Amino acid sequence: MDNPGGRMKTRGGSMNEASLPIEIFQEGRVFVAHCPALRLASHGPTPETAKTALNEAVEIFFEEIERMGTLEEVLLECGWVRDSSSSKEPPRLVPPRITTSNISVPGSIPLPV
Repeated sequence: MDNPGGRMKTRGGSMNEASLPIEIFQEGRVFVAHCPALRLASHGPTPETAKTALNEAVEIFFEEIERMGTLEEVLLECGWVRDSSSSKEPPRLVPPRITTSNISVPGSIPLPV
């Protein structure tokens, strides 16, 4: 999984800094970039163009949910949680923790080498 990081910017300004994991994989002739924390994906002919397209989709996603006034509602539906652990700061939304692991595939399934 790739972790692009950086400040999320919208056309109207910038939001808090966030770093969300993404995964990039190939499906046929295209590459798919997927951000599980936002349940968004995009694609392109190369991994870099897929990532660029996903960054654009994320920007539009945040612009729209901000404009509609549904930012918190939508992020909570995506698995984000309210973090109110700091008594000095107001509660903030934290993305879900994404973990990766491997699974075993039965040996009887012929896999390309």
